[in-house]
Amino acid sequence: MLKSNILISIFAFLTFFNLVHAGTVTLAGSCSHNLVNSSIVFSLSNSGNDSAYNLIISPIIEGATPLNTSYSMNVLAPGQTKTIYVKLTNFGLNGTYVDTFVVAYQQGPSFFTAVFPCWVYINKPTTPPIGENIEMTSLKDMIIVNVSLFSLFQRQINGSLYLIVPPTFSFISNKSYSFSLSNYSGENFTFKLKPPPKSGGFYSSAASAAVASFNIGNLHYSSIANFSITPYVAKSAPLSPLEITATIVAIILLIALFLLARSIKNKKRREREHIHEEQHMQEHEHKP
Repeated sequence: MLKSNILISIFAFLTFFNLVHAGTVTLAGSCSHNLVNSSIVFSLSNSGNDSAYNLIISPIIEGATPLNTSYSMNVLAPGQTKTIYVKLTNFGLNGTYVDTFVVAYQQGPSFFTAVFPCWVYINKPTTPPIGENIEMTSLKDMIIVNVSLFSLFQRQINGSLYLIVPPTFSFISNKSYSFSLSNYSGENFTFKLKPPPKSGGFYSSAASAAVASFNIGNLHYSSIANFSITPYVAKSAPLSPLEITATIVAIILLIALFLLARSIKNKKRREREHIHEEQHMQEHEHKP
């Protein structure tokens, strides 16, 4: 029995030790805006204090077709940066595109995903004549993302609006919307997402983006607004008048009990001192 208790204690200590010393993987991805030999140069770094293992990088490309649909890395250690070259074919219109790199990786026994959107220029960079504003609200079972678009152009702009989020989030609403903005006008859109289940892993925040994609003439334009999806945090409800009264009464009772205990203690001390004095006087009287 003693041996069993010792083994359980050791196991509990080791489990606690591992939890305390659990590391963090912090990934950051970026890509070159200009193509290099018809390739997108994507760099992935880890600024955390733990390694990411079995990484799979999947490019989602607009304006061209990637030769490979995924790229793998065995490990990305803390402080390390690795680069891949994504060769492109079947180019479309010249202009600016928002391409996405989805990274799936393993840390310890858990699996995670992250997305890294970036601007890519195909032959000719273009500046989008459109603005975006994001308002994100995290609820208990839903994420609401409000996107406002406003045109800075004198002509009508027709395009599509969509979100780039980690694949662990699912859409309750439409995944994308078509928009038509006349000169100097605006329009609002609402996306609703379902957060990953608790069994799918905890997330502290998820880097995401809203992208407006459109053509003007023979050129392509893309605008991007980055934002982070943060987990829902339940707010503590304010105390009711009855709860406030009960709390005050409890505090008063505690103070009264403390004062009563202190009074009894002082009384007993005085009684002991009085008895001691009487004994001392009696001893003094009996002395010759």
